[in-house]
Amino acid sequence: MRAGSGTTEQRPRFRAIPAFAHVVVAIYRNFGAALRMSWPWMLVYAGVQTLALLFQPDVLVVLSGDGPAALRMTSSGWWTVALLMGISMLAFSSLAVNWHRLLLLDEEAEGVERLRLDGLLWRYLGNTALLILTLVPVAVIAMIAGLSISFSVFGSGNGMGSFLLAFGIALLPVAVVLVVLERLMIKLPAIAIGRSDYGFGAAWDDSRGEFLSLAGFVLMVLGTTYGLGLLASVPFTLLSAVLGTHGGLGPLIGSLWQLAINWIGWIIGLNAITTLYGILAEGREV
Repeated sequence: MRAGSGTTEQRPRFRAIPAFAHVVVAIYRNFGAALRMSWPWMLVYAGVQTLALLFQPDVLVVLSGDGPAALRMTSSGWWTVALLMGISMLAFSSLAVNWHRLLLLDEEAEGVERLRLDGLLWRYLGNTALLILTLVPVAVIAMIAGLSISFSVFGSGNGMGSFLLAFGIALLPVAVVLVVLERLMIKLPAIAIGRSDYGFGAAWDDSRGEFLSLAGFVLMVLGTTYGLGLLASVPFTLLSAVLGTHGGLGPLIGSLWQLAINWIGWIIGLNAITTLYGILAEGREV
């Protein structure tokens, strides 16, 4: 990614396919650096998670997505889940700051910087939490409303075509919310490189008029992330058939496997918003 002037007047139109290609190339070129910067936090989280599962086995019901069983979990189990979520947010936010700085400043974190806990991390974490707490509920409400309206209007038929039409239309409000989230997240790389002058308003202005291109970009990123997640789940499904009855070893391996899948998805997402910031905020070329 070559640096440009960053001015709105000289910024070229955002093109989804070249931007996505840049995401893929950046991951390929920097995968080794990602592993080097990630392993300390991933080791910490994996160790805490393993201990939690050994002493609080019912945490597995949350990690596995078993909703009804999760409602029956003890209070100590929920405290354990909260601890794991807190460490996870710290770990992935620390990785995010280091990753943005690698791609934008060519600065690879070394030594204790890999376990970053400085002001940049806390500001990054706070802004991320703000976006999630604000827009995720909106996305859920939009999805429920879209499903209700769409199926009442288009889903009365019995055929698969009516179902797919209703479901597709219901997802449109969610897509809008995702694009809004992606536009606002352009601020996060600016935080990572220490820019205090770049806020949500600037991110919104820099991405103005790019809705369709951003929607296509988000679709490619999400499709790739979920596609890789499905592929990665295949070997674990085969392995769990062998280890599922061996003293809980299968679920433990499954939780660690899921951590690795989450890491890959996080790297893809970080590359995506770094690319958006570079192109839209700094006028870089890909």
